[in-house]
Amino acid sequence: MKDYTQFFEKFEDCNPIPFLYEEGLTHSQIEEFIIIMFKPYFKNQNFFEETSIDLYLETWINFIAFKTREQFEFTEKILKLYNDAYSIDSKYTLETMFDYGDDFLEGLSKFWTFLNSEKKQKNFFDVEDYHNYILQSIGLVIEGASKPLLKELFQLNKLIKGDKFSKEKVDDYDLGILVDFLEHNDFQKLLRPKPLNIRVSQLRNMSYHHNASLQKNGVVKCSYGKGDKKIEFESTLSDLELTLQNVLCYYNAIKLAREIFQWDNYKEIKSLRAHIKEEPKLRPEAMAASIYMVISLAQFKMISLKTNDDNAYLVVQDLLIGEEDNRAVYSSQFLYNLWWYTDKDNLQVEYKDKNGKTRLVSKTTADVCSEIGKGKQTLAFMAKNVVFATFN
Repeated sequence: MKDYTQFFEKFEDCNPIPFLYEEGLTHSQIEEFIIIMFKPYFKNQNFFEETSIDLYLETWINFIAFKTREQFEFTEKILKLYNDAYSIDSKYTLETMFDYGDDFLEGLSKFWTFLNSEKKQKNFFDVEDYHNYILQSIGLVIEGASKPLLKELFQLNKLIKGDKFSKEKVDDYDLGILVDFLEHNDFQKLLRPKPLNIRVSQLRNMSYHHNASLQKNGVVKCSYGKGDKKIEFESTLSDLELTLQNVLCYYNAIKLAREIFQWDNYKEIKSLRAHIKEEPKLRPEAMAASIYMVISLAQFKMISLKTNDDNAYLVVQDLLIGEEDNRAVYSSQFLYNLWWYTDKDNLQVEYKDKNGKTRLVSKTTADVCSEIGKGKQTLAFMAKNVVFATFN
């Protein structure tokens, strides 16, 4: 049995929705707030009338948390780059993004690998181990997670300048070539994370080749480059920590712009993917995050999420007092979300009231949910095919 409960605490730290409810906003007011905040970044203003908030809620939460970061200015610039490329050749732009889709998801998986292993210095027995962990993390995020995004930006930037490159050609380019080109296109500050202020390609090399040696006096001796171009300097462990945090922001600035652009062109991208029979699987952590956000918007707390080969079990607790019977029945709608993200055959949602007492357990199957997923049935169909067990 896989238990995803451990991930919930991470989500709670960046989720503003409970705070909005505490401030007295209603469900409809929060939905209106989400749209008002997001709408200026979309060309397709009809998107919000045509699309359920549940679909893009995770991106919005990332957006609202990141908007106060100084790197957000580059999210806006990169979003403009995507839109400029689209205005020149929409088909080429969307097909380029489609071509890099698998690479992006592989990079995202590596980013989740970092998040799962994220540790503080107190978790390490020896400071040298912590120092090595920081270097490995910097290299993982830059090379593993962000490189596909830089390739995509390189290719679309070339389109804007009048050249069309194939993915096959760009795949052969070293990270340094990509960074050098993008640095000369208004992205220098983003590509040189503070406080070390050296290119991400040089940071990658420094971390991979262990060219940042921790001395007994706590100084970190760093170097990058070769021969006559070799640069040596001294830093500190705290500066490496800050650089890692800004490397994460560098990655997120690009990732967020890409996601907003994709939602803005959701219909076209969906039709472009129509021939794909099997959708890429989400990382389990991403799946848990998506369900968590949807449940949070409905004023429930996610208590636990567990799966095995054929079954998925979700336990939610109500954050409201009153109308428990109606809220218990409402929680059965999460069966569809549970199926959508876990793809399990047998689905169960347990409803607890605010005092923690179990009031209702609802069950259904993948066969029922898939009819809704295919557009053949509505949620009313699921309501007729749910088995309820009540508890007094």
